[in-house]
Amino acid sequence: MSAVLMVIDDPIQRHVLTSLLETAGVEVLSCQSGEQVEQALDDHRDIDALVVHLQTLEKEKWRVCRMVRASECPKIRTLPILVLSATHSESEARDFLHEIQIQGFLSLPVGPTRFVEAVRRLRLGLSSMGHSPDCFQMLFEALPDMGFIYDETQIIRHVNAAVSQQLGWQPTDIIGQNIQRLFTQSKTLLGHPDCPTDGFRNGQWTETQILKQNGEPLDVEVFEQLLSTHGTSATCVLARANAGRKQVEKEKACLEHQLQKVQQVLKMEAVGRLAAGVAHDVNNILTAIMGHASLLQTSIIDRSSLKDVGEVLEQAVRRGQHLTMQLLGFARQGKHQHVPVDLHQVIRETFTLLRQTISSAITTDLTLSASHSWVVGDPDQLHQVFMNLVLNACDAMSQGGILCCETGNEVVDETMARQIPGLTPGNFLVICVRDTGQGISPEVSARIFEPFFTTKEYGKGSGMGLAMVYGIVKSHQGYIAVSSEPGWGTTMKVYLPFVSHLPERRDEVVEKIPLQGKGHVLVVDDEEIVAETASELLKHLGYSVAMVMSGHEALDYCRLHANQVDLVLLDMIMDDMSGADCFSALRRLQPDLNVLLCTGYDRNHAVQELLDQGVAGFIQKPYDLHELSRAVGSVLAHQVA
Repeated sequence: MSAVLMVIDDPIQRHVLTSLLETAGVEVLSCQSGEQVEQALDDHRDIDALVVHLQTLEKEKWRVCRMVRASECPKIRTLPILVLSATHSESEARDFLHEIQIQGFLSLPVGPTRFVEAVRRLRLGLSSMGHSPDCFQMLFEALPDMGFIYDETQIIRHVNAAVSQQLGWQPTDIIGQNIQRLFTQSKTLLGHPDCPTDGFRNGQWTETQILKQNGEPLDVEVFEQLLSTHGTSATCVLARANAGRKQVEKEKACLEHQLQKVQQVLKMEAVGRLAAGVAHDVNNILTAIMGHASLLQTSIIDRSSLKDVGEVLEQAVRRGQHLTMQLLGFARQGKHQHVPVDLHQVIRETFTLLRQTISSAITTDLTLSASHSWVVGDPDQLHQVFMNLVLNACDAMSQGGILCCETGNEVVDETMARQIPGLTPGNFLVICVRDTGQGISPEVSARIFEPFFTTKEYGKGSGMGLAMVYGIVKSHQGYIAVSSEPGWGTTMKVYLPFVSHLPERRDEVVEKIPLQGKGHVLVVDDEEIVAETASELLKHLGYSVAMVMSGHEALDYCRLHANQVDLVLLDMIMDDMSGADCFSALRRLQPDLNVLLCTGYDRNHAVQELLDQGVAGFIQKPYDLHELSRAVGSVLAHQVA
């Protein structure tokens, strides 16, 4: 059983205090001098606290405390000491108590309860910090980080095995020493007088240095936590060597930098292929337009040929329009309509259309078993998706094979969505297009959705097909995946959100001839050639037209001609003022003004916002005479109605 060693030379005080402790169940060994203390420590190593009177210490010239702190036995060297004094207060004794590393102080006389509680706290504080084989002790020893526990006087009371392993210090070398002696930047520690009171108590790791046994500093991260056990305060310090972590972080940063450079190179390669492909197609289109335009400027063409020239020009423009639609699809900007579409009907129409063109050696198998086959989107673009998928599958089976198309419904939960990047939770119509062709390698599979990437021979593939498919599927909030192995065919899997309740569809009546009209139209476009073309078309349709080249000029014109403008044909994208800002300013001038929005982009989110705010209509560039007549006529007819 452990005991308290009491050193008091006054026999009356010694008897009274000993009786108090023994009544509380504490075993007490009493001494009157330093010689007796030395003998008691040699004979009785289960002492866990020392209670000593200040008068006795002064007579012994502090021999008792010095002897304890200089002991070769770590257990004795770290004994907690309680000093009693009838002549000094704690504040008066603080300096010399700190110097001799005293853990407790009581001014006499003291009440019995307070005295017994002070001794109990002293003993329990030591036990919880250094000698208890409890769970905390086992965990502390097992920590891979260096661990120190020091008391309120900054004296190290316990260290774990990692301290010896990483610093070279033996426990007997540093237990009983001041914690500040180990750190080269001592002010970072909680117990240091210069340290702010919050210190590391906010749970942050802080970089500093700790001294190894050979005197070398070691870069570490330090974490401190204030502990309180049975009323006794102590501080736990964890120190972690950060050289390895810094090296890992350096290597990680280097790899991330290399990855970014690779991604930039791949991105520029993709953009380069896109630019080259677009330039090639656009130059072909411009050649047709320029050649026939030059014919119109000469006298060598007769009037009977004008219609043929116009048809060639229109076809060239339609090719350019189709190219921009492909690019918008690739850029996920291409969903022109928001109407209900039956994908089963789209797939049947696709197979019916291609049945006469695909090889007779290819067998088709349709299994359209999805209970929900309706989606909301653009029917023309969805036709393009499955047309491209089917044609690619047929191209992969030049020697014949089986082309399968299956549909089903699938619920994607959060877990599945996290496992497949790009797939979002929801209810989907899933379409699988599977072929038994030659298959593709993983290297090719990783790039098939890149623009202008193709494995077909020159002249047989532009490389835009699957890039366009990818963009259209994404613009419909869907997901597309490919799985293939050389020699085992390819499966393209498309996820599209289905709708259970179909939205009401409004069919538009398309007039076949230009609609003549009356009224004053203001054309606003910062491209002069576009503004002039629109003006000429409108004049041909019977409208009076004014033309300006910026949003600010449009505002000035409307101020000067208040209530004389029946409609504004407004470009969406302009340098000086956006179409959205110009529309807002025009409506402030004339709240009932009709505005027809015009842009080379599709009817996207930004356009829809302006329609919701009161824009009367929308027309997409390029447009012809018939399309412009319908758009303008529809707005002005609504005004009359």
